[in-house]
Amino acid sequence: MLQHFFNIIPDEAVEILNGFTDPATQRGGGVGKALFDAVVETAKAQGKKYLVANSGPRYSANWGFHDRMFDKRTGFLKNQYGPGRDAMTWIKYLS
Repeated sequence: MLQHFFNIIPDEAVEILNGFTDPATQRGGGVGKALFDAVVETAKAQGKKYLVANSGPRYSANWGFHDRMFDKRTGFLKNQYGPGRDAMTWIKYLS
């Protein structure tokens, strides 16, 4: 994802892939935010400058969580999950 979409040096970024919480703890339980905060702190400790993620249409109902946690949406990766199955992307600036 980094080399095709973001104009950043791959070694300066961390990419979240397939991050999930148990459905029983979703929607206000704070587990997702705690997990996200731990990833951010780990990335910062490793000297990373960016945290990036994408999410496909299957999980579009959860994109609001990404909107709250990341600094901004950065557009779609077209056909990331097959023809017509675009992925929304986000970035968080760590430095």
